[in-house]
Amino acid sequence: MKKRKTTAIVIMIVLLGVFLFFMYSIGVKSNRKKEIAKKLETIPQFEFFQLNGKPFTQDSIKEQFSAIFIYFHTDCDFCSHEAESIAEHLSGLHNSQLLFISPEPTDSIQAFAEKKNLSNHPNVLFLQDKKRVFPVRFDVNAAPYTLVYNKNGKLIKRFNGQILAPAIIKVLQENERE
Repeated sequence: MKKRKTTAIVIMIVLLGVFLFFMYSIGVKSNRKKEIAKKLETIPQFEFFQLNGKPFTQDSIKEQFSAIFIYFHTDCDFCSHEAESIAEHLSGLHNSQLLFISPEPTDSIQAFAEKKNLSNHPNVLFLQDKKRVFPVRFDVNAAPYTLVYNKNGKLIKRFNGQILAPAIIKVLQENERE
């Protein structure tokens, strides 16, 4: 009888410990998400590389242009559809700098840019994330992932997953009216 009571107490203590651990983990994760959201309110510091090897930082973004960051993978169908939509609607994004970012090799990124007819547009830039920091710094958990910043560098909208260009244009237009 005494053995059963001791076993029950040990099980209760273990379960309570597991419960407290999960509650602590949830709190830590929630705080981390809040910190990242706060850091993303304005364009964070970064260094990516243009396909010619030259560095590109937050200071390289054109002034008086909104900045649209698109994290992608060249073999991702959703990324491909988003890029095609953007190519079709570039005229509606003429006051934006579109920054396509991928950790893949430059030749793969270049082939993707050419295939999607985006390689020769002055407001479209393809960048390589050599150090693979974009997912951590910009809180990415899937591709494609799009962040839209206004002309003042303030975050307007985050899109997790495929988004079509008309939705991006709509967000930019609504922001300009405010």
